[in-house]
Amino acid sequence: MKQWKTALLLSSALISVSVGAAFAQSEVAERTVLQPPAQQIVDSQEPAVGTDDEQAEKVDVQIDAVTNGVNKITLTSEPKANAGYQMIIREIIFNDDGTANVYYELIAPQPDTLHAQVITEAKAVTYLPADYKPVVESISNKKVGNDDTWTTEDEAASNIDGNVTEVKLIQPQEGATSEAKRLATILVEKPERTDSYDKIVLTITEETKLVKQQGDVYVPAALEDIKKGVSVKAVVTGPFALSYPAQAAADKILIVE
Repeated sequence: MKQWKTALLLSSALISVSVGAAFAQSEVAERTVLQPPAQQIVDSQEPAVGTDDEQAEKVDVQIDAVTNGVNKITLTSEPKANAGYQMIIREIIFNDDGTANVYYELIAPQPDTLHAQVITEAKAVTYLPADYKPVVESISNKKVGNDDTWTTEDEAASNIDGNVTEVKLIQPQEGATSEAKRLATILVEKPERTDSYDKIVLTITEETKLVKQQGDVYVPAALEDIKKGVSVKAVVTGPFALSYPAQAAADKILIVE
């Protein structure tokens, strides 16, 4: 009987140690979750190719306060038939009205892949400043070629940057249809460049999209906002004239704060 009681006590002690360790691990995990950098996209894994046809479905949004200034935003899809679905946050746009457009993409598994056949939900997590209200939309609903902001695609495509040293407005001549679309030319200089693009003349037309940076957000700009001394970035997809300074028509220009 004494041996049995001793074994029982030892077993209980082991169980207590195991449970205590489990709680300790849980507390460590919780502390890890509570210290993300603001606006970090947690699920940044690139998904498999293949897009779900039902991206516009209902998505649940859960908001949890992480600190006084940061909220954790969790997106959850409707139940799916297997574990192969993924939800990715593709872009976040901060607006002047205190909202933040959170664009997600729901990725369906490829037909030839094997996944656990269990009812599951796809999730994605991001973090926002607490004073911004998330407005969640499918990336498929996002306006293509958004004219009112400067996207990560624009940043990657921008191939000109520097300071504006000269602005010339163009007065269209009567009957000159080719001149009617040209509004101005600007001389952009970046002396630290060692190639032939340390100076470039950019033509601004009626089709050129103008955006300006205000803090952490981007808003539409006007031609009057481009003045001598401001810094700009530009996207040019057309040809460059072989001259010095080089010349090209700008597709999009960002006025940097």
